[in-house]
Amino acid sequence: MAQYRLVVKRGPNPNQIFELNGDVHNLGRDITNDIVINDREASRHHLRISHSVNGYMVEDLGSTNGTFLNGKRMTGAEEIKPGDMIGLGETVTLEVQVVSDSKAAQTSSVNEKPVAATEMFQETIIGGNAQPVANVVPPHQAVTPGKKLQIFISYRKTNRKQVDDITRVLKDMGHSIWFDQD
Repeated sequence: MAQYRLVVKRGPNPNQIFELNGDVHNLGRDITNDIVINDREASRHHLRISHSVNGYMVEDLGSTNGTFLNGKRMTGAEEIKPGDMIGLGETVTLEVQVVSDSKAAQTSSVNEKPVAATEMFQETIIGGNAQPVANVVPPHQAVTPGKKLQIFISYRKTNRKQVDDITRVLKDMGHSIWFDQD
């Protein structure tokens, strides 16, 4: 049986793979989505991919910047096939791929849980100074060396510069980062 997946071709985390293992997958910027696409062009709840008789269908969920299938703005649900390009606004492009079960098993699943950091602190930026608020992960949960983290950052629009600086460092380290902005 063929296994569908999405590969980030343009946008955050190029070459990141999202396996489509279930019947319905919601994509968007909000962390409640099955697949989180952290990009300014992505709406909080941007699109839905649903299992169909022939594979999968993609449907825009009323996104602000639109969903595009092979360069054309979508107005309803459409069937997707291998090689199709799904655009979220103008800055994110996902390629639809189909692989055999054995090859799909070698990649990570969308349902994989994020790893925990040994000493992770939620920080509030007040007047340019970061202040620890709370230890959000029990100290006994360690990270395997070399393991990439999935990090969520919530911030106010006025703190964008500080967040951009932190994000650049974390991305250089290979971590996946998601945002929510007030």
